[in-house]
Amino acid sequence: ADPTLVGNLDTNKATWSTIPGFTEEYAALADWVKAGYVNKDVLTAKYEAGTAAVASGKAGAIFNGTWSIGDLVKANPNGNFGFFPLPAVSGKTVIALYDPSLLKVAKASKVADAAKDFLNFLAEPEQLTASLDSQPGVPVYTDVKLSKPVAAFDDVTKFVTAGDVVRGFDNASALPSPGDDFIAAYQKLIGGKLDAAGFAAENDKIWVSSAQKGNIPGF
Repeated sequence: ADPTLVGNLDTNKATWSTIPGFTEEYAALADWVKAGYVNKDVLTAKYEAGTAAVASGKAGAIFNGTWSIGDLVKANPNGNFGFFPLPAVSGKTVIALYDPSLLKVAKASKVADAAKDFLNFLAEPEQLTASLDSQPGVPVYTDVKLSKPVAAFDDVTKFVTAGDVVRGFDNASALPSPGDDFIAAYQKLIGGKLDAAGFAAENDKIWVSSAQKGNIPGF
């Protein structure tokens, strides 16, 4: 909702805890945990166990990106899977999209022509379709379709078509991501060691520390 937010976070003019709705969303998550809406091994279960539980119907949902849809389909080709984003506290609900991975040819390459031919081959609709069949996803090309439609991807596409998307923060921001430290704080929240306000405060410190380690100006 705020196009200046990423820039302000990158220059230490804003903090996560002051973003409208940030603390409220994590408070909601903490409430879900207290209400028993998560699996008992929430702090120890691996990704593979989570997708397997959903694929088999032992769990109702998994918090993850669209890459998990392909794994769900592999685990249960006949499964009926859907996708929905966590609703915004207020305003429009959007999903975050990450920039597509790009393959590049080195300017000084001695085999540049052959490399370009190879990349053009990979970009042919037939090759992209074959790739999507082996690992289902949302194609970045409008002329490429999944040979076997998956309802969950149709749900994602509705947001893309409507323009209800934002750029993934990891792509939009210049700050180094403090992945491990953030996960540790997240586990404290899930485990009841931090409330939402405490998590928000610790999260602010984690990002500042990461920016300082990366020598980002303003921190």
